[in-house]
Amino acid sequence: MLYFLCSRVIYMMKTFDDYKTGRVNPSEMDALADYVDSLTDEQLAAELARDWENFNPAGNMNAAKLRRMYPSSRIGGPASFATVFPKVAAAVLAVVTLSLSIVLYRESKVQDHLSDTTFTVSAGIDGPSQMTLPDGTLVRLNARSVLSYNSDFGRDERRISLVGEGFFDVAKDPDRRFIVETPNMEIAVFGTKFNVYAYPERSVDEMSLVEGSVSVNAGGNLFRLSPGEKVFFDKATGSTHITKTDNMMETAWLGQELSFNHATLSDVFDVLERRFGVTIKTGEGIDLSDRYTGSFTDRRIGDIMDVLKMHYHFNVTTDDNIIHITNQ
Repeated sequence: MLYFLCSRVIYMMKTFDDYKTGRVNPSEMDALADYVDSLTDEQLAAELARDWENFNPAGNMNAAKLRRMYPSSRIGGPASFATVFPKVAAAVLAVVTLSLSIVLYRESKVQDHLSDTTFTVSAGIDGPSQMTLPDGTLVRLNARSVLSYNSDFGRDERRISLVGEGFFDVAKDPDRRFIVETPNMEIAVFGTKFNVYAYPERSVDEMSLVEGSVSVNAGGNLFRLSPGEKVFFDKATGSTHITKTDNMMETAWLGQELSFNHATLSDVFDVLERRFGVTIKTGEGIDLSDRYTGSFTDRRIGDIMDVLKMHYHFNVTTDDNIIHITNQ
C-alpha cells in the first residue's frame, strides 16, 4: 500500500513541478487532470512504479551530512525507515498540493465561465414589474424595459445594464459600488434611490435622484447629484445639464393610480409615455397647454386614450409603440 501511494504521488509531484515552473500550460493541465481521473489505481500504480526508485530525497547532500541526518542508516545500503520516510512525506505533500491545484484550477475555469453568463429580465408591455437582485436591491422596471447583469454580480462590484426605465432602491454596501449602465450614462452609487429613463427611441436620457447621492458620467462629463436633482443627456447634441425636480412626474409610473390635478395635456402625455413606454406624437392644432384633472386605474394605455379622446374629441391611431393624436 505504501509503495502504491508513493509511486502514484511521485508522478503527480513531477508534473506539479513542471506546472509551478510554467512548463505545463492550461490545456496540458486539463489533459493531466482528465488522464489521472481516467486511470484505475492499478493502472496508475503499474505505469508510475518505475519513477519511485528514481526519486532521491537526499538530492546533492554529501555522505557526512547524510550520516548526521540518518545516523542509524548505512549510506549506500538497504533502505531503512529513515531513508524511506522523506520519500513518503514528500510524496504525500505533493499529492495533496497537486490535487488542490487541480481542484482550484477547475473551479477557476468554472468561475470564468460563469462570469461570462448574462441574466436578462424583460418587463411586459402593460405596466411595471418588480424584481430583487442578488444583493437585495429592489428594482421596478417600466413597460418594455430590459435589465441584464452577469452572474458574477456582487463579486467585486454590482454592475447592471438598463434599456428603458427603472427605479432602483439600492441595498447599502460601502465596499461594492452599484453601477447602472445605459447606452449614454453610467451611474455609480453605494446605496440610494433613483429613477433612470433611457428608452432608445427617446431623444433624451434622464436620471433623477430621490434619496442619497450618486455620481453620473454622461457625455464624458462627471456630475455629483443631490436629492431632488435630475440630469438630462441630449442624444442629438451630446450635451448634458442638471435641473431641479420634485420627482413626482418621474416616479408617477410606480403607482397603481395615475392622478392629474389641473395638469397640462403636455404633462399628461409625458406621464403616460413614462408609464407605458410609448411615444405620443401630436399633430397640428392639439393644444398641449390645455388642462386636465382626473384619475386612471387602468393598466392599458388604450383604455386611457379612449377616455382622453372622448374628452378632447381628437383622433388616436397606434403604430407599434407610437401613438399619433390628430384633430378630428
